[in-house]
Amino acid sequence: MKDRTSNTPSTPSAFGIDPNSSVGIEPRAVELWTSIAGESPVKQNNGYKVWPLNPRQSIEPDLDTFIRKFARGIRGWAERPADDILEEDFTRSAWIGVIFGSGTSKEPPTEIELPASRHQTCQDIINMIAPYKTNKIALVLPTR
Repeated sequence: MKDRTSNTPSTPSAFGIDPNSSVGIEPRAVELWTSIAGESPVKQNNGYKVWPLNPRQSIEPDLDTFIRKFARGIRGWAERPADDILEEDFTRSAWIGVIFGSGTSKEPPTEIELPASRHQTCQDIINMIAPYKTNKIALVLPTR
Protein backbone atom coordinates (compact mmCIF):
# COMPACT_ATOMS: atom_id res chain seq x y z
CA MET A 1 0.00 0.00 0.00
CA LYS A 2 1.34 3.34 -1.00
CA ASP A 3 1.44 6.31 1.41
CA ARG A 4 -0.54 9.38 0.46
CA THR A 5 1.52 12.23 -0.83
CA SER A 6 1.22 15.62 0.79
CA ASN A 7 -0.62 17.05 -2.22
CA THR A 8 -3.46 14.52 -2.04
CA PRO A 9 -6.57 16.23 -0.68
CA SER A 10 -7.94 14.90 2.57
CA THR A 11 -11.27 13.13 2.57
CA PRO A 12 -14.05 15.46 3.75
CA SER A 13 -16.57 14.20 6.25
CA ALA A 14 -19.95 12.87 5.15
CA PHE A 15 -21.40 16.23 6.21
CA GLY A 16 -19.24 18.24 3.79
CA ILE A 17 -17.13 19.78 6.55
CA ASP A 18 -13.37 19.52 6.67
CA PRO A 19 -12.70 17.70 9.97
CA ASN A 20 -9.27 19.34 10.25
CA SER A 21 -10.43 22.94 10.00
CA SER A 22 -10.20 25.15 13.03
CA VAL A 23 -10.70 28.83 13.67
CA GLY A 24 -7.78 30.63 15.19
CA ILE A 25 -8.19 33.16 17.94
CA GLU A 26 -7.06 36.62 16.86
CA PRO A 27 -5.47 38.41 19.83
CA ARG A 28 -5.66 42.21 19.87
CA ALA A 29 -3.95 44.43 22.44
CA VAL A 30 -6.39 47.00 23.83
CA GLU A 31 -6.27 49.87 26.30
CA LEU A 32 -9.10 50.77 28.67
CA TRP A 33 -10.30 54.36 28.68
CA THR A 34 -13.20 55.83 30.66
CA SER A 35 -15.48 58.61 29.51
CA ILE A 36 -17.53 60.95 31.69
CA ALA A 37 -20.35 62.64 29.74
CA GLY A 38 -19.19 65.89 28.17
CA GLU A 39 -15.48 65.26 28.86
CA SER A 40 -12.66 63.71 26.85
CA PRO A 41 -11.96 60.03 27.57
CA VAL A 42 -9.20 59.30 30.09
CA LYS A 43 -6.77 56.38 29.95
CA GLN A 44 -7.07 54.05 32.96
CA ASN A 45 -3.88 53.19 34.82
CA ASN A 46 -2.91 49.54 34.31
CA GLY A 47 -5.59 49.33 31.63
CA TYR A 48 -3.89 47.03 29.14
CA LYS A 49 -5.01 43.57 28.11
CA VAL A 50 -5.02 41.22 25.13
CA TRP A 51 -8.52 40.72 23.75
CA PRO A 52 -8.76 37.18 22.30
CA LEU A 53 -11.28 37.51 19.45
CA ASN A 54 -12.79 34.31 18.05
CA PRO A 55 -13.99 35.26 14.54
CA ARG A 56 -17.01 32.95 14.82
CA GLN A 57 -18.17 34.15 18.25
CA SER A 58 -21.49 35.99 18.18
CA ILE A 59 -21.70 39.44 19.73
CA GLU A 60 -24.61 38.93 22.07
CA PRO A 61 -26.84 40.50 23.12
CA ASP A 62 -25.23 43.66 21.66
CA LEU A 63 -21.85 45.35 21.20
CA ASP A 64 -22.26 47.52 24.33
CA THR A 65 -22.73 44.50 26.61
CA PHE A 66 -19.96 42.57 24.84
CA ILE A 67 -17.44 45.39 25.37
CA ARG A 68 -18.48 46.01 28.99
CA LYS A 69 -18.11 42.33 29.90
CA PHE A 70 -14.51 42.26 28.68
CA ALA A 71 -13.61 45.73 30.00
CA ARG A 72 -14.69 44.88 33.57
CA GLY A 73 -11.99 42.17 33.63
CA ILE A 74 -9.16 44.55 32.77
CA ARG A 75 -6.98 45.20 35.85
CA GLY A 76 -7.22 48.98 35.46
CA TRP A 77 -10.97 48.75 36.10
CA ALA A 78 -11.09 45.80 38.49
CA GLU A 79 -8.31 47.14 40.75
CA ARG A 80 -9.32 50.80 40.95
CA PRO A 81 -8.31 52.56 44.19
CA ALA A 82 -10.97 52.55 46.92
CA ASP A 83 -11.28 56.33 46.70
CA ASP A 84 -12.05 56.17 42.96
CA ILE A 85 -15.73 57.08 42.71
CA LEU A 86 -16.17 56.17 39.03
CA GLU A 87 -19.07 53.89 38.24
CA GLU A 88 -20.43 52.68 34.94
CA ASP A 89 -22.96 54.89 33.18
CA PHE A 90 -25.58 52.65 31.57
CA THR A 91 -27.35 55.56 29.86
CA ARG A 92 -24.56 55.64 27.25
CA SER A 93 -22.96 52.87 25.19
CA ALA A 94 -19.44 51.51 25.48
CA TRP A 95 -17.46 51.81 22.26
CA ILE A 96 -14.31 50.82 20.39
CA GLY A 97 -11.87 53.50 19.35
CA VAL A 98 -8.57 53.89 17.57
CA ILE A 99 -5.75 55.93 19.10
CA PHE A 100 -3.81 58.07 16.65
CA GLY A 101 -0.41 59.33 17.79
CA SER A 102 0.98 58.48 21.21
CA GLY A 103 -2.37 58.01 22.97
CA THR A 104 -1.82 60.61 25.67
CA SER A 105 -4.74 62.34 27.36
CA LYS A 106 -4.32 65.09 24.73
CA GLU A 107 -4.93 62.50 22.00
CA PRO A 108 -7.98 60.50 23.09
CA PRO A 109 -9.41 57.62 21.05
CA THR A 110 -11.56 58.26 18.00
CA GLU A 111 -14.69 56.12 17.78
CA ILE A 112 -14.98 53.58 15.00
CA GLU A 113 -18.37 52.04 14.35
CA LEU A 114 -19.31 48.46 13.71
CA PRO A 115 -21.40 48.25 10.53
CA ALA A 116 -25.07 47.59 11.27
CA SER A 117 -25.99 43.94 10.90
CA ARG A 118 -28.62 41.63 12.33
CA HIS A 119 -26.10 38.97 13.30
CA GLN A 120 -22.73 40.36 14.34
CA THR A 121 -19.66 38.27 15.14
CA CYS A 122 -16.15 39.02 16.35
CA GLN A 123 -15.09 38.80 12.70
CA ASP A 124 -16.94 42.10 12.25
CA ILE A 125 -14.80 43.65 15.01
CA ILE A 126 -11.63 42.19 13.47
CA ASN A 127 -12.59 43.65 10.08
CA MET A 128 -13.45 47.01 11.65
CA ILE A 129 -10.05 47.43 13.36
CA ALA A 130 -7.97 45.83 10.55
CA PRO A 131 -7.11 49.14 8.81
CA TYR A 132 -5.57 50.40 12.08
CA LYS A 133 -2.83 47.77 12.57
CA THR A 134 -0.21 50.38 13.46
CA ASN A 135 -2.50 52.20 15.90
CA LYS A 136 -3.58 51.29 19.42
CA ILE A 137 -7.14 50.07 19.97
CA ALA A 138 -9.18 51.38 22.90
CA LEU A 139 -12.27 50.13 24.70
CA VAL A 140 -14.09 53.15 26.10
CA LEU A 141 -16.31 52.56 29.12
CA PRO A 142 -18.84 55.32 29.89
CA THR A 143 -18.68 56.43 33.53
CA ARG A 144 -20.16 59.03 35.82
